[in-house]
Amino acid sequence: MKLKRREMVVSLAAAAGPAVGSSADRRRELYALMGDLPPRDRKVTATRRSLVDKGAYSIETLVLDLNGIEAAPAYFLKPKGEPHAISAQSIGRGLHEL
Repeated sequence: MKLKRREMVVSLAAAAGPAVGSSADRRRELYALMGDLPPRDRKVTATRRSLVDKGAYSIETLVLDLNGIEAAPAYFLKPKGEPHAISAQSIGRGLHEL
């Protein structure tokens, strides 16, 4: 049986069950499920470990302090001559896999 897109969305929503509670209730439930979190007003910091010039772009290797518990390595790639930047956070993998 082939369903039209709208019918499929309605079917998926029905299968997920009814939304219970207000969005504020859902937000409280979500935060409760996430366990201990750092204070929301905590300052996030970044420390530059290295800066490498690659000609057309530069690569900054950073260490981000997002929660005060563990550091998160990150790379910031900045094209030269362009008003935009590309970034990627590393989770246990090196820059060679970007």
